[in-house]
Amino acid sequence: MRELVPGLDEHWFEIYGRVALTGEATRFQEHVTRLHRWYDVYAWRYGNPQNREVAVLFNDVTSRKLAEEALRRSERRLRMALDAAYTLAFEWDIPCNEVRRHHSRVAVAPETPEERPSSLEEFCAAVHPEDRERFLANLHAALAHPEQGYRAEFRLCEPDGRIVWVADRGYLECDGQGQPRRLIGLSQDITERKAAEEALRASELRYRTLVEATGAVTWSCPPSGRHVAPQPEWIRFTGQSAEQMLGTGWSEAVHPEDIAGAAQLWKDAVARGVAFVNEHRIRRHDGEWRWMRVHAVPIHDVRGEVVEWFGMNLDITERKRAEAALEEADRRKDAFLATLAHELRNPLAPMRTGLDLLQVLCGDAVACEEPLRIMDRQLRHLVHLVNDLLDVSRISRGMIALRTERLDLAEIIDAALQMSESGLRRGERRLAVDVPPEPLPVEGDRVRLVQVVSNLLNNAAKFTETGGRITLRVLRRGDRAEIRVQDDGRGIPRERLAEIFEMFSQSEPGQDAGLGIGLSIARSLVALHGGTVWAESDGPGRGAVFTVSLPLCNSLPAQPEPQEATDTDAIAKRRVLVVDDNRDIVESLRVLFTLLKAEVRVAYDGAEALRVCADWQPTHILMDLRMPVMDGYEAARRLRANHPDRAFRLVAITGWGQDEDRQRTREAGFDQYLVKPVGVAELKSILVS
Repeated sequence: MRELVPGLDEHWFEIYGRVALTGEATRFQEHVTRLHRWYDVYAWRYGNPQNREVAVLFNDVTSRKLAEEALRRSERRLRMALDAAYTLAFEWDIPCNEVRRHHSRVAVAPETPEERPSSLEEFCAAVHPEDRERFLANLHAALAHPEQGYRAEFRLCEPDGRIVWVADRGYLECDGQGQPRRLIGLSQDITERKAAEEALRASELRYRTLVEATGAVTWSCPPSGRHVAPQPEWIRFTGQSAEQMLGTGWSEAVHPEDIAGAAQLWKDAVARGVAFVNEHRIRRHDGEWRWMRVHAVPIHDVRGEVVEWFGMNLDITERKRAEAALEEADRRKDAFLATLAHELRNPLAPMRTGLDLLQVLCGDAVACEEPLRIMDRQLRHLVHLVNDLLDVSRISRGMIALRTERLDLAEIIDAALQMSESGLRRGERRLAVDVPPEPLPVEGDRVRLVQVVSNLLNNAAKFTETGGRITLRVLRRGDRAEIRVQDDGRGIPRERLAEIFEMFSQSEPGQDAGLGIGLSIARSLVALHGGTVWAESDGPGRGAVFTVSLPLCNSLPAQPEPQEATDTDAIAKRRVLVVDDNRDIVESLRVLFTLLKAEVRVAYDGAEALRVCADWQPTHILMDLRMPVMDGYEAARRLRANHPDRAFRLVAITGWGQDEDRQRTREAGFDQYLVKPVGVAELKSILVS
């Protein structure tokens, strides 16, 4: 042996020696390293025992050993693959009704650690109740058609309460008659995949909902930037056919004024592989041009190469319209502020001149009459401007409150004509008034309706040249009355008829057009009365007609008995306290009431008024609201609390004319509310009441 296999391991001879000495045969398998072979060795004592001879039979089993090792490696790789994929093998012995599932790193079957087989019914009990019917349907379908195999996805309820998704794939072994005998296959844990799919579905749903809510149009195209496949959302939006939009055909739906810039930007973005963002107009399927914000981004692979473009077109038409409206409103605001400064300076100039004339003409009562009339007229104009501005604020906040009563339109027309007399008289304009003799009763606020008609008359006078004609006509139209103010003045361009009632709108900016708020105020006041107002004109130089339509009511209320004239001598018996931090106002009122023969005292804040009233009992207290030390609200509350038994009339005279200010004065104890400036006639009426 040593000659045959030099260097043979010594244990071979030890084995043969024991057989020779003991006579006990032995059999074993051994690998001969030097020969690289496996042998099945059988050694036994041969011949006479005294001879101690041994016979050895060598059977070369190298091929079988290599096959067994290959099988073990294959099984090991399979086990590793199953474990790595969270996959287990299963089999169902159909005649014995035994289900076995094993070789899994996660326990998904209701089995003991010893992998006790279970019946199909026991296994079904572990299937999620919502999936049980579908699982059995898949199983029965496989039994009915064994050649198609078995596939199923369902949830299993683990003993610890966790829910695991599994995917089964298997095939059926049949007997000689084609009857299924055994189902074998693999079952994979797909819980993470199902969670990812659900997250993806939720994400896609959120994305789709967002896209639908925003009205966006999504699209995609290859790296070349040229469409090679139809884009359904683009086709639905634009109405283009699939053939029309391919390549760069989409550009046919872009506005001609925008296409050059959009196409160049898109070409640059594709060439550089950077995001594309642009705003341009796209024709919708109904022919309307819609502003779109187009945003496209490149999708890159792991090497950084662009593999696809994804884009979204968001309709921003309303935003563009809002921006245009804001720009127009900003322009109108600037024009309004410039006009306001001009309108305020205009009456101040003659008032300043009138004061200078009064100083020069001091003592000449007749000569002073005209400057006084001018100053009075300009002061009324200033008050009118300020009241219009306050009305704008009230209307914008919905704070206009009507004091309605039954009125005859003829009274409204007379009052409006008186209010607008000075403006109509200037320039020798001819005025024609046509009011029907029968009463036309309306339900409305006398002051506000007079303001509406006066605004229309002033507007007509403003745009009617010297010697022009203005006609005021009142008509009955069924259950409504129409007030028509027509002039033969400069007229209105047809395209501007719809916007002249907008705030700060002026048909001829810069041509003594005023603040541009009179018509807007008129429209709002008419609407509060349930009416409408509109304008008509054949164009520049053709004049204009403004019509107000108001609902009529059934009848006029009974007229009250005329009252006797008030005894103005009663003023001489009044004791008046004037309270204001403006010394010019205090001094002017003190002089006025002194001339009217009333007893007058003054104070410059609320605290001083309290001290005066402690020793003196006024019949009337005329008090400002916003003063230092103590304001008029607090002073009024304390006067009412300190002198509950006294009878005195508490009147607020203030430059603040908001409705909340009026409400606060009532709560503080004031009896009346006047907005500066206050005329002599109104002050007299307060003193005699």
